[in-house]
Amino acid sequence: MTGRTGLAGALLAVMLLAGCGGGGDPRDAWRERCRETQLRVGALPLIGTPDRLGLAAGAASGELRELAAALDDLDAPGDAAAAANLRNGVAAAAVGFADVEASIRGTGTGGRERVVRDTAVVYERIDAAATTLGLPECAADALGRAAFTTFADAAQGVRSEPLPAVLTRACTRIREAYGPTAVAVDEGAATTQLRRSVDVLTDIRRDLAGRPEPGAAAVRAAAVAATRTLRDAERQVVGGADPASTTVTAFRIARPVLRAGFAGAASPCSALR
Repeated sequence: MTGRTGLAGALLAVMLLAGCGGGGDPRDAWRERCRETQLRVGALPLIGTPDRLGLAAGAASGELRELAAALDDLDAPGDAAAAANLRNGVAAAAVGFADVEASIRGTGTGGRERVVRDTAVVYERIDAAATTLGLPECAADALGRAAFTTFADAAQGVRSEPLPAVLTRACTRIREAYGPTAVAVDEGAATTQLRRSVDVLTDIRRDLAGRPEPGAAAVRAAAVAATRTLRDAERQVVGGADPASTTVTAFRIARPVLRAGFAGAASPCSALR
């Protein structure tokens, strides 16, 4: 009788553990992932040449993007709204680092003050969410706030790259990676062409972000319009439209739009003739 009672008690204990937290606290996974990011961002150099600091800011952006994606795959550790705010805040901070990288390199300095202001607000949201969740490992200071300030200070006073040089580089990117390389025979080939070309246009828009010149605005607007056309074509192909005719038509519509944008900047792109 005593043996049976002891066995029943042991089984009950196992069941209770399985049903009441035996799987572990979700915060543990968030802590571990934030600690990893803290170590990696903390190891980045905070002094050096503009090229070195630009690379470091870009690396910090990549680390935070990876963290945001990792947290998105984890269960919320308590308050769901706070968890979403933390994930979104980390992703937004990654954008802030990318913008500062552009400023250090001289390709996006026109919006530096806005970037610093907006990223400061983002880090405040990260702090508030981390406090609600009881995760100091995921707070602003742990996730690179001081590094962002250092990189932003380094970007101050950086002379913008001349617009003609930026547009020449944009035209080179179009020549190298934009448009169809062959007739798309299936959905995979079509989406590859379209997505690769959208990536090129995204690079161009990033290089021109914050530039006040009318020519920069013309090319930026053209890139936005062309991107919209290519993304609409991708949706059609995925929905069953003919890959060949859909991609050919999309590029035929987008090309003159981009050509007009470069012409408006007085920097014709030979790759769009």
